Amino acid sequence: MLAEGSGLFRVVKEQRSKRENAILAKHPWKARLESLLHQASEHKADWVYFRLECEAGAPKPEAFIFDHTSSLSTGGSPAEIAKLHLELWNYGKVPLAFVLRPTAVDIFNLLAAPEFGPKGLIPPVPLETLDLSPADTLAMAGAVAKGLSAHNESKWQRFSGARFDNGSFWEMPENRELGSNEKSSVATMVKEMRLVRQKLEKDFAKHHHLDLKPEESNAFVHRLLILTLMVRFMEAREIIPPGYFADKELLGATDFKSLLPHRTPLLRALDRLAADFNGDIFTLSDQPGEVPMRSILSSLPEPEKALQPIADFANGKISGGQLHFWELYSFRHLPVEAISYVYEDFLGGKSQSYFTPHHLVDLLLDEAMPPRRVREALKRQDPREADSAAAFPVLDPSCGSGVFLVGAWQRLVEGLHQLDPDPSPEVLKRLMQQNIHGVDVERDSVELTIFSLCVALCSAFPRKTDDPEFTFKKLKELKFPNLKSDDKKRRNVHCRDFFIERRALIQNPLRYQLIIGNPPFESKLSPDAQESFDSTPLDEAGKPWEPVPDRNISYLFLRAVPPLLEDGGTACLVQNASLLYNEKPAAFRKALFTNWHIPAILDFASISGLFKTRVPSKKGAADSEASVGVKTVAVMIEHRKPDPDQPVLHVTFRRTSALDEREVFEIDPQDLHWLPRFVAASEPRVWKADLLGGGRLLETCRALSAEQRLQTFVKAMEKSRGWICQEGFIVGNHPECYHPEAKGLQFIDTSLFQDGELRPSDFSPLGEELFHRPIDMGLFTPPHLLIKEHESFPMVLRLEGEKLLFRHKIVGIAAPDTEEDKTHLRQLYEFLRDNRRASQFFAAFGPQYLIFRVATPLKKNLMDLPYPKDGKLLFTGVQNHLRDDVIDFMIPLIKDTDKAQAGLAQDASDKEAEDYAQVFLEVMHSAFPDLQSSGKPHDFGRAWCVAFHRGDGKAAEFGDTEALKKHLDGLLIKDMGRALRCLRIVRHFHGKNLYIVKPKPRRYWLKSAAVRDADEMFAWWSSQVPAKKKPQS
Repeated sequence: MLAEGSGLFRVVKEQRSKRENAILAKHPWKARLESLLHQASEHKADWVYFRLECEAGAPKPEAFIFDHTSSLSTGGSPAEIAKLHLELWNYGKVPLAFVLRPTAVDIFNLLAAPEFGPKGLIPPVPLETLDLSPADTLAMAGAVAKGLSAHNESKWQRFSGARFDNGSFWEMPENRELGSNEKSSVATMVKEMRLVRQKLEKDFAKHHHLDLKPEESNAFVHRLLILTLMVRFMEAREIIPPGYFADKELLGATDFKSLLPHRTPLLRALDRLAADFNGDIFTLSDQPGEVPMRSILSSLPEPEKALQPIADFANGKISGGQLHFWELYSFRHLPVEAISYVYEDFLGGKSQSYFTPHHLVDLLLDEAMPPRRVREALKRQDPREADSAAAFPVLDPSCGSGVFLVGAWQRLVEGLHQLDPDPSPEVLKRLMQQNIHGVDVERDSVELTIFSLCVALCSAFPRKTDDPEFTFKKLKELKFPNLKSDDKKRRNVHCRDFFIERRALIQNPLRYQLIIGNPPFESKLSPDAQESFDSTPLDEAGKPWEPVPDRNISYLFLRAVPPLLEDGGTACLVQNASLLYNEKPAAFRKALFTNWHIPAILDFASISGLFKTRVPSKKGAADSEASVGVKTVAVMIEHRKPDPDQPVLHVTFRRTSALDEREVFEIDPQDLHWLPRFVAASEPRVWKADLLGGGRLLETCRALSAEQRLQTFVKAMEKSRGWICQEGFIVGNHPECYHPEAKGLQFIDTSLFQDGELRPSDFSPLGEELFHRPIDMGLFTPPHLLIKEHESFPMVLRLEGEKLLFRHKIVGIAAPDTEEDKTHLRQLYEFLRDNRRASQFFAAFGPQYLIFRVATPLKKNLMDLPYPKDGKLLFTGVQNHLRDDVIDFMIPLIKDTDKAQAGLAQDASDKEAEDYAQVFLEVMHSAFPDLQSSGKPHDFGRAWCVAFHRGDGKAAEFGDTEALKKHLDGLLIKDMGRALRCLRIVRHFHGKNLYIVKPKPRRYWLKSAAVRDADEMFAWWSSQVPAKKKPQS
C-alpha cells in the first residue's frame, strides 16, 4: 500500500497535490527529485514512488507507476510491457514498475534482464499480480493515493510504502534475490563487449595483412569499436539526424554501420563528423602516441575483408551470445557512462588499477556536492551571464574514464535547472567549459573523458518536439567544446602526470570548489615531479609533511590536492584502507588531521569485491572479470583549519541486500561513529574499534591491555633468560641460509597442526636444507610453545622430546631447559588457553588482520595480546557481550562471508529482542535505576518494538500492537514532523516512556548493540534535561 508511505508523486507537475508540491519545495534534494520526475515522464510514467529519507546519498526512485485503469487507455499490452521493461532495464535507475489495470495491479521486476526468443523480445512475467475487488475505486487518485485496497492484504504488505521508506523492502527474504549488480545493463554490456572485442581482435589480425604489432592492431579495433558505439549513441539520442551518413558514392548507405566495410566512405564520414562536431572526438590523428587510424585504414590491402567482421557486429550479424546485442541495449536509455566503462574495460585497467563502480561514484558525489552548495554557487556566478566566472569548478586529478566528471556535470545541470528549467545550449556549453576539469596520464583516458563529457553535454540540450534536428543544428553551430589541452593552449582536460600539471595549476588563479577522484594505489613514485614534491617539507599553504610511507602515490594526492581548493572547498579522494589500518602511515595520518579539517571518513573495508578489473586471457581463452581484493576508504577534506570542537564522522559501510541487488549503499545509526579529532589523529586502534562495532570497544580494549603485552614479556625473557621467539622456517635458495643439520629432522606440516597435542604419526622427515632466512635450531627444540597463526589460536606446549621443525605460519616461543623456564612457559600456555576468546577479541584490533587479504592473525597480532603480570584477564559485565559479539558476528562480517551475512540478516527472535532489552536496562540502571521494561517486545511485522518507562507507576498499556503503532506514529509526527514509517530506527523518549523500534534482522538486536544504544540514549537524555528541549529521536 503505497499510500502508507510518503514518497508518492505525480509525474505531471500540474497534476501534483499541494502536499506533493510542499514536500518537493522543502526537500534538500529538490533538484534531483525533479530531474528524476522529468526522466520518468520520458518513459511515460504517471507516478513515481521515492524513498525520500536516505542516510547515504540522495533519494532513490523505488517504482515507476503506469496507469492503464481508464477504459480509454490503449497501453499495457504484452508487447508494450516488454518494450517498457527493456527501456527501464537499460535506464537502470528504478527497480520496479507498477502497471495499474481496471481489476488488477501487475508488478514487474526491472532488475532482471530482458530475454529473447525465436520471435524476438519475450514479455516479462509479473513479479506479482494483485487483484482488486469490484468495490475498489479504480481511478488513479483513488486506487493509488488511497492505498490500492486489495483482496490479498498480505501480498500488498510486501509492497508497502512504509517498507520502501525505511529500506526494509530489500531486506525481506522474498526480495533478496530480485536482482544482482552483475546483471545490470552496464555490467552485462561490458561483459558482452569484452567477448566482441576479443573476437574482432582475432579477425582483424587475421585479415589486415599489415606489418602491425599486436598492440597496434588491437588498438585500431578498440578505437573503431568505440567510434561505432559513440555514433550509435548519438544516433539513438537524435544528436545525429536520419540521413546524415548518406554517401553520394555508396548508394544505399543510410547509417554509419552501412559505411563500415567501405574504407573511403568511412573516412569521409569520420572527417565530416570531426568537422561538424569538433572536440577531437572523431579526429583521425597519426600523431605520435595516438592510434594511427588514418594510416592503417589507408594502408589496408583488402579493406572490405578486414573491416567486414566489425561491420557484421554493427549490423547484428555476429554469431554467439551477442546475436541480440543491438536489440538488447537501448542507447537512447543507457546511462552516459556506459561507453566509459566499456572503453575502460578495453584499456584493461591501464587508466586505473580497477574500475570505480558507478554507485560508489554517485555516493561520493552526493556527499561531496550537496545541492544547496551547487545552487548557491550558481546564484553567485550565473552561467547565463556571458561575463560570469566559474561558479563551482570541479577537478578530478586522475580522471580515468571521466565518470566522476560526468556525474559532477549532471549535478551542475540539476542545479542550473533550479534557476532556469530550459537553459540554452550556449549556457550549458559555458557551464561545462567553466567548471569541469580533469587530469590523467593516459591519452586513452583523456579521450574517453572528453567524449563522455561531450555526450553528457548534448544529452542535456533541450528537446524541441517541433524541430527534431534542433540538437544537431545547435551542435553544428556551437561545436563540441574543445576541452583538451595542448602545447599551445591550456583548456579543461590535461594529458599529463598530475604532479607535473600541478605546477601550472598552482600558478593558475582558479581554485576548485571540489576535487574528487580515485587516484592510483601504486607504491611507486616517479623520479622527477612526484619524488621532488614528496621531498618538499612544506606545501604551498605552509603545512609541514613527512615523506609518504611506502612511496604510496595515493597518499601523495592527499597532500597535493588541498592547496588547490578554494577556502571552504572540499576534496574527496578514494584511498587504500591501509591509510587507516596500517601502522606505517600513522605519522602521515596525523599530519593530515593536523593540517586540514577532515569532516568525514567513508569506510568500505567491510565490503569485499566492491571494485572490478579485467583479467587478460591466457592461450586464447576469454578475458574474465575479477573482484579486486583491495579494501578502500574515501577521505573528505575541507580547505580550512581543523576545528577541534567538531568531531570526525567515521562511517562504516556494510554489505546489504540493497547493495548486492540495487547497487545502493545503506547505513544505519550504528554505522555512524563520531570521533574526537585528537583521537582520530593519534589513536590507531580507533578505526578498527569502529569497524568492529564502535561504542565502548576502544575503551574496553584500552582498559584490558593497558598493563603489559605479550611482546613486552617475551622481549624481557629473551634478554634476561635467552628465550627465542620466531616464526618457523621458509624454504628458499639463499646460499647463506644453508642448514644441512635440518635435513632429516622430524617436521610437522601446518595443515596437520592441532590444538592440544601433536600426533607423531603426522610427523615426517624434512627434505630441505636451503632456506629463505637463517634459522635458529633452538627454536625447534623443547621446551617450546607452538602457536598456529589462526583465528582460534591452536597451540601446543612441548616440554620435552626431540627437535620438531615447523613452517612460518606457526610461531614458536622456545626457552632453556630449566624448571623455572618451563614454569614460565606453562603459565603462558595456560593463560592463552584459558583466555582464548579474549585473545581472539584483542587480535581483531591489530593492524592488517581482517584487512588486506589477511584473514588470520599474524605473529604481530599475537605479540600485541595483553599478558597481565598477575596472569588475570577479567572481562566483566557488558564487556563480555562486547567480546562475544565481536568474535561471533563482527569478525565474520568484516571478512564478508556469506554465512555471516546470512546470519545477521535473519530476523531476531522475540527472545533475542528480550535479551537486548535486558542488556539495555543493565547499562541504563547505572544512571536511571527506576527505568523498567514495559512488557514483552511488540511485533510490528518487519520490526520489533521494545518499550520502557521510568518510575513505579504503570506504563501505558497497549494490548493491541496496532494501537501502539498509531500512538507512536502520532508522537513522532508531533515531536519531529516525521512518521514512524519514514524511520529505519526509532529511539524515542516521550514523558517517562521510551520506545525503541528497529528492523528485525539480527544485527540490530545484538547485545553489543544494546550497550551502544544505551550509552547513546544516556548521553542524549542527559544533555536534554537541562536544556528542557522537546523529545526527539
